[in-house]
Amino acid sequence: MTDKHKVSEVPDCIQDEDQIVAEIAALSEKGEGIFEYKGDEIYVKNTVPQDVVRVKLHPPFVKGSRRRPGEIIEMINSSPKRALQEEICIHQDLCGGCPLGLLNVKSQIEYKQHLITKALDKAGICGFGKPAFTGSVQKNCRHKSIRFFKGCGDDLCQGFYQSRSHELCRVVNCPLEPAWFGKLAEEVCQKARETGVNAYDEFSAQGCLRTLTMRDCGLEERLAVLSYNDPLPKDFVEKIAELFQEYQVKAGFIQRNQTRGNRIMTGELKPLTKDLAIRAELCGFEFEAGPYTFLQVNPVVAQKMYEAALAWCGQDPKREALDLCCGCGTMTLMLAKRFKKVTGVEIVNEAVKAAYGNAAKAGITNAEFIAADLQKVLPDLSRKDLAAVIADPPRSGLGSANCRALKSLHKGVKLAVIFCGLKALSRDLKDLADAGFMLKAVRGFDMFPKAMGCETLCMLEKQ
Repeated sequence: MTDKHKVSEVPDCIQDEDQIVAEIAALSEKGEGIFEYKGDEIYVKNTVPQDVVRVKLHPPFVKGSRRRPGEIIEMINSSPKRALQEEICIHQDLCGGCPLGLLNVKSQIEYKQHLITKALDKAGICGFGKPAFTGSVQKNCRHKSIRFFKGCGDDLCQGFYQSRSHELCRVVNCPLEPAWFGKLAEEVCQKARETGVNAYDEFSAQGCLRTLTMRDCGLEERLAVLSYNDPLPKDFVEKIAELFQEYQVKAGFIQRNQTRGNRIMTGELKPLTKDLAIRAELCGFEFEAGPYTFLQVNPVVAQKMYEAALAWCGQDPKREALDLCCGCGTMTLMLAKRFKKVTGVEIVNEAVKAAYGNAAKAGITNAEFIAADLQKVLPDLSRKDLAAVIADPPRSGLGSANCRALKSLHKGVKLAVIFCGLKALSRDLKDLADAGFMLKAVRGFDMFPKAMGCETLCMLEKQ
């Protein structure tokens, strides 16, 4: 079960073996309500903790499993944690993008704080209480989107996958995204209908349109990549180029992706616009962002998170700093204003090239970037006279080998690690403790309102 606190049952209200009345006690990782009945975990869509519902029980998800779905027959008492009806998206029932969309803002934050606390407990770290948390606005806060295409009978649709399936939920307007994302995706569908272009079928590995990836950095800095499988007709490509111009897409591409599976962007990019990248502004710096550039999707929250990490690292004009998994140099440039020299490490060659370009545009001369596997270079880099280290690793975290490599850092070095996955947080904090680091503070950042995850900044010091 996702939540280990006591699960509620209401045995006095049981009507028969197929229908029961129960109080929802927890949430699954997909946002379904859970309660326990006769040793089984019952998963009920469209419920939140403290809802009291009459539920019809269905057979287990898998034969022999103690997990089974329940179907709401009646909402008896609504939870105080539930969002107001006008705050709930019209696509909530089907779309898998907002598993916490039925919770009010206060309860979303409390739930994410609870998840962070559980992850700290798993790492053997106690005594922090409820972690500090920085929230987010609940509209127009996801500035990157991936829309999927699928055949819908004789038609073609775009949208997001439904929870626990690859069935499509057609979404024209997502309240969390800029409005042009959905409008452009719908127009692509219309142009496809006009030219006889179909959607890719993941089972037969045939068909054309796969995904449309879009990013918005404000001030008409818009990027889009249309991914396809089978060759596209020339007239359709021309129509897409016209759409990109109409929607003020500054950097627009098509990309042939013939790989099986769910890898989103791979293959040669063909530009349909003059520009190949867009500009993003963050913490007083300007960054160039291409199709493969990693940037946080919520720039307002990202800036607050980076400022907190930088504040923890402090400044020392006589000593150096490291930026691990530096991407296009986002935090490297910020650190360069505070330290004698900063070295950024990133495994993606294109990102390192962009980082050098961003540094040059900003007039930063004390930043160096290394394109390498962190595990191969960190043992030598950690022997430098360092004052601070920042790391923003992928969901998999730093990993045990890299945590061990940091053991050679001297006493007093500040370490700020941004975790986007709590499993990695639990594992890496154990390893960092073994390497001589003490956790001093933790703060969550709601990068993805209504989604299950959050970013967690851990501030440590070498003992």
